[in-house]
Parts: sequence; C-alpha cells; structure tokens
Amino acid sequence: MSKGRILRAGRQRHEPGQSLVTVTLPVTPELIPSFRVVAYYFVPPGEIVADSVWVDVKDTCMGTVGGSEPGVVVVGGVSETLGWALEVGGVSGPRGDP
Repeated sequence: MSKGRILRAGRQRHEPGQSLVTVTLPVTPELIPSFRVVAYYFVPPGEIVADSVWVDVKDTCMGTVGGSEPGVVVVGGVSETLGWALEVGGVSGPRGDP
C-alpha cells in the first residue's frame, strides 16, 4: 500500500515444512516517499495471523549519473589537459512524478 492504494496483491506458495517465505519487491517511484507491506496467513482452525511493516524510502536522485575521465587534447600544436566532466540527469517532476 502506498498513498492509500493497494499497489500489489498476491499469494505466495508455502510448501510443507517451509519456515520462511520471501518476496522480492522492487522499489519504484510510486512507492515513494513510503509504503506499507501487509502480510497474513491462516492457522488451524481458521485463525488469522497478520502483521505489517512501514517502509520509509529515502528520497534520492532517480536519474542517471555519468562522467568522463581526464585527458589531454592537442589543438594547433598546444596540449590542453581536460578535467573531469560530470553529467547528472533526473526524472522530471517532484519525486519522479511526470
């Protein structure tokens, strides 16, 4: 759940004797700034066990970062040393919203 919406729902298979069930959940822009994971299961004779965890996602740049190494350029017989170049690209809108 994020921003009052259920973003993913499903079942995870639990094999006999299995004590741990895992789920991979990629963090996407729609899960920012926070989301809640709710899990539950049934135990005989039909009792429900439930719990949840609140995840606060750290806001960071969701774009790309690139760069180039320093080098030497020769122009008209004169050599010039170039420094580092850094390029940062981001997603438009606040927190990645279009």
